[in-house]
Amino acid sequence: MQNENINILNLFYNFYRYKYGIFIIISLTLISSYFYIKQEIPIYSSNILIGIEKDEYSSIKALFPNSNVVNIDMDSKLDYEIKILKSYRIVSNVLNKVDFYNRVYIKDKWKTQEVDKALLPFSMIVINNIDDNKKITFQFKELDNSQFYIIYDGQEYKYRYKDIVTINNIKIKFGRNHNIPHSHFTYIIKIDKNIKEIVHNIINNISITKEANRLLNISYSDEIPTRIKTFLTTLINTYREDNLRRLQDKDTKNILFYNRAIKELKETLKSIGNKLKQYKSIHSELYMVGSENELFLNLLKEKRELPKLSLQLNNLKTTKSKVLNGNYSTELLENSLFSIKGLNKLLNEYIEKKIFLKKLFKQSQNTDLLILKDTEYIYYIKEIEENENKLNQLQEEFTDNYPDIRVLKETIENKRHFLTEYLNNKIDITSEELETIRTRIIKTIDNLIESTQKKLDSIKKGISKNDKIIKKIPNSLLEFQILQREFDLNEENYKRLLKKRSEAIISKASNILNIDIIDIPTIPKTPIKPKKKFIYLSGILIGLIFSMLYISIRRYFNKIVESKGDIPAGEYKVIEYTSKTIWQIIGIYENNPINSNIIAVTTSSNKENKKDTIVELGMNLDSIGKRVLIIDFDIYNGKFSSSFSSYKTGLTNILTSKHSCKDINIEKYINKDVHGYGNIDMLFSGPIFPNSSALLFDKKIGELLTLLKEEYHYILIDFPPIGKYPIVHILSKYVDNSLFIVEIGKTEKSFFNILHETIININNKIILYYEKS
Repeated sequence: MQNENINILNLFYNFYRYKYGIFIIISLTLISSYFYIKQEIPIYSSNILIGIEKDEYSSIKALFPNSNVVNIDMDSKLDYEIKILKSYRIVSNVLNKVDFYNRVYIKDKWKTQEVDKALLPFSMIVINNIDDNKKITFQFKELDNSQFYIIYDGQEYKYRYKDIVTINNIKIKFGRNHNIPHSHFTYIIKIDKNIKEIVHNIINNISITKEANRLLNISYSDEIPTRIKTFLTTLINTYREDNLRRLQDKDTKNILFYNRAIKELKETLKSIGNKLKQYKSIHSELYMVGSENELFLNLLKEKRELPKLSLQLNNLKTTKSKVLNGNYSTELLENSLFSIKGLNKLLNEYIEKKIFLKKLFKQSQNTDLLILKDTEYIYYIKEIEENENKLNQLQEEFTDNYPDIRVLKETIENKRHFLTEYLNNKIDITSEELETIRTRIIKTIDNLIESTQKKLDSIKKGISKNDKIIKKIPNSLLEFQILQREFDLNEENYKRLLKKRSEAIISKASNILNIDIIDIPTIPKTPIKPKKKFIYLSGILIGLIFSMLYISIRRYFNKIVESKGDIPAGEYKVIEYTSKTIWQIIGIYENNPINSNIIAVTTSSNKENKKDTIVELGMNLDSIGKRVLIIDFDIYNGKFSSSFSSYKTGLTNILTSKHSCKDINIEKYINKDVHGYGNIDMLFSGPIFPNSSALLFDKKIGELLTLLKEEYHYILIDFPPIGKYPIVHILSKYVDNSLFIVEIGKTEKSFFNILHETIININNKIILYYEKS
């Protein structure tokens, strides 16, 4: 969590650090967004909400509740109506009422944009009909209330209002628009007669969505706000008229059909009626009793039922044959004309069992592959998998002779054997159940065949009996009965057709629009495109992305530490130098459990303020009663030694001596009461030798520091710059604490990589950084 906070702080710091560059980048992206919006053509949109009746024949149904009206699925009907609304026929009819052919554009320095003709400083009427597409460009300038100038092809022409102006073979009549201020734009008039392309473009700009149960939301997008409202209103009116016309056309066709059928039936009834009159006048015995008439009707009924039963019987026999050959499809009895729910249930049960048996056979061939959706079988499979997982874990640690492994293998083998037995048992049971169902299916079909056959035989006997009785009836009576029956049937059809025609006539007369306008379209005031807020936000986002890229590039190519964010914290305590900083560092050292502190102070190069920091630290320690020794260990370029040229001897003299440190009088090399350093003792670097680096490997360093620890509370060692002399890391084994000086704007970033690789086994690692002055 701490690292995340540091990263966020570093991010904000980098934004602040490169704020001017970021400001320029975001400003450029916002300016680009502004110019993008300026050159984009505004697109407006509006919508109209309509409701569609669920039943097209609602007027008929209201008058005739018992009429057979088709109930159309509402969702399918809405889809059908959407296709009609966006059809070429409807949209092309709208073009006859809304002018999409003659368009006027204004050209300025940003874009060429279509303009509402009502907002022009002139009105226009195209006189001649043009078959192909034309475009004319001109400037308009009013001279007074009756005259104006037209400038095109670099020439100026003077006209009077209501004159016919010919430009590029196009004849246009200009009128004065009194309420519009004069304008000096360049105008472009485009005359487009490509109807197919115009309709295609309009359809692409129409969007229709289904709302609630029976509502359609129709929206249209265009450059001209007023044209949107006009178009949507005209579209719905055209659609409603078309809908009404379709309903009326359908009723008209029905009425014509009924008229023809009624006329034919009327002629037939007249002909049969005349025959009946003749029979009655010739034969006086044509008055049948009720029983004879009923006998005749029953005979006709039985004769009609005979082929139906014969068909049923043949279908049942065919079904039985297919079942015996192994075909158990539920579609077998579709033509049997019987109520076969029980038999279909048996067939479905047989098919399910057959599928289950196939799965059992397949499962028995491969027990590892889970095919069978059987709860008990799945339970056993899971047990085997758990045992196999335990076995795999044990085999990673033990050999196959391990007792638990052998037990598990036997358990798995037994369970697999049990599974095989379980599957075989299931196969046997399912096979027996299949045979039982098959027997029941055949028995059911046999029962149906038997009952159908009995019924068929019974009807045949009845027909034979009735035929014998009817043969005794006089022929004249039979012929009369046939004519009477034919007359009754035609009369019944005649009445039905009259009723249907009446319904169609009423439907046509009472047809109402089944489309309601729920919400009317309005003239849109603000465009939907371009989306200014979205574009500006996108511009800011792109600006931020480029800013991050800019920061990354600057940081990558910048080798100098320019902020605290460039200092890797990690195992270091990072402290900014202030007036109280030295005391904070002293507090850290004072809380160190080690009795004597050896503090190494180093930098990346000779640029940082190392010397003054060491002196300030030593002076503050001295002020609280600590004995402090400063050792100038910079044997390459000692700052302290160069400041006091009078002190010629020092550390290098001790290290190059042939005697051990115990035999050397170290006191004579330590300088006390150095002017300007209070009570701090100083051990200067001494003379510079050609092979100074070799002195860093001298064992006397450890002996010397051990002796000095007994005399001083703090030993401040001025290390040579690690960034410049990485070899000095060998001295870190003698050091208890370290203080690394970083100066913003001077220290190189590569210093921290060297620092991390060289200074390892030190207790307190403090980085003290100086901001730019």
